[in-house]
Amino acid sequence: MDNPAPFRPTASAGEAGGISANTLKLIAILAMLCDHIALLFVPPYTALWVGMHLVGRITGPVMFFFVAEGYRHTRSANRYTLRLALFAALSYLPYLYMETGSLLPDAYSWLNFNVIYTILVGLLAVRVRHELANPYLKVILILLLGLLSIPGDWGLIGFTMIFAFDFFHDSFTEQAVAYTFIVLFQHGTLNTLLYPLTTYLAIGQWVPLDPQSGMTLLIDLGMFLPLLLLRRYHGRRGRGGWLAKWGFYLFYPAHMLLLGWIYERLYW
Repeated sequence: MDNPAPFRPTASAGEAGGISANTLKLIAILAMLCDHIALLFVPPYTALWVGMHLVGRITGPVMFFFVAEGYRHTRSANRYTLRLALFAALSYLPYLYMETGSLLPDAYSWLNFNVIYTILVGLLAVRVRHELANPYLKVILILLLGLLSIPGDWGLIGFTMIFAFDFFHDSFTEQAVAYTFIVLFQHGTLNTLLYPLTTYLAIGQWVPLDPQSGMTLLIDLGMFLPLLLLRRYHGRRGRGGWLAKWGFYLFYPAHMLLLGWIYERLYW
């Protein structure tokens, strides 16, 4: 994703220890690696599996946040869009390889796109919102792009997060409120959280969450970790240069190929 130019800081100027854009991207990359290692190599519903996936919930929202930033501060929205399209295409087969163990799509897996695809569709919606004058065509295109986001990793939830981060760009508080609503209602966290109560109201019997649902809920609560990090974002790019700008694009398909190859050697 593009490196944002300086803009209004999220953290107040008096707060010490703010986090740069490049540091946040590095944290997101490491969290993604942690999540994917857990997906492939850690036994499900163990404490380690829960902890690694909980950390992994940082990645998507941080990346989606920087789509709104990247659009406003990129030198060329067209080049930004083209770069995302290129790496979404380059990551298509590595993503399938990690998810299915095959480098060739089949009738069941071909419509299974990576998170850069989701980011690309979200960016297109942001561009439609800012660059298209006709309000009716704008709404239609954004709705169509929302539908196109569904086959992507994070799907419509990721798309909605991108749009919310852009729509409420001038206020982190409003971004955080919108994000919380998406997590609680669109992501379904609130439904899981309230399941014992709603069950009691429906049938008059208290039915607690089973252990697996409880672990899943704990992982989903990790969706609020990104807000703690983004709250510390001080609005500056930070160090890193070329590596920071291109690191995610290069690391994303490369690490999926490597993890898929290791898994294949160990288990197939």
